[in-house]
Amino acid sequence: MKLQYNSGTYFNWENRTIVLFDNDELNRRILSLYFRKTACRLVVETENVKVLHVVNHYRPDVVLIELSFSYQDNIELIRKVRQTNDQILIIVQTFRENEEIKKACFNAGCNYFFTKPLDFIKLMSVLDFHLNQL
Repeated sequence: MKLQYNSGTYFNWENRTIVLFDNDELNRRILSLYFRKTACRLVVETENVKVLHVVNHYRPDVVLIELSFSYQDNIELIRKVRQTNDQILIIVQTFRENEEIKKACFNAGCNYFFTKPLDFIKLMSVLDFHLNQL
């Protein structure tokens, strides 16, 4: 369900939880601003080793994972998140535009793969589509 505000259209994701794992402070701030207008619960984590605990505790609908320099650890993290819930939406975001890494992410269980800089309109549309399917 979309809500109309004077400055544009925002999404109503009340009762939805999104976990954001991103080491890039600027990206976290920008995404937090976008999500603030959606009424979702946003849980931000910056440490790979804590993400699985956060996922188990909050039972999110979506996990956004930044694929950083230690991408092998993050691919394993994708696999572990997928094992906790086969219905969870896993979105990877990265500066790495590499088909081999992209394939490894999909094989590990991610649903979408976005390269940075993020297309926020596309990201929000993908999220809205999936969150309204639940």
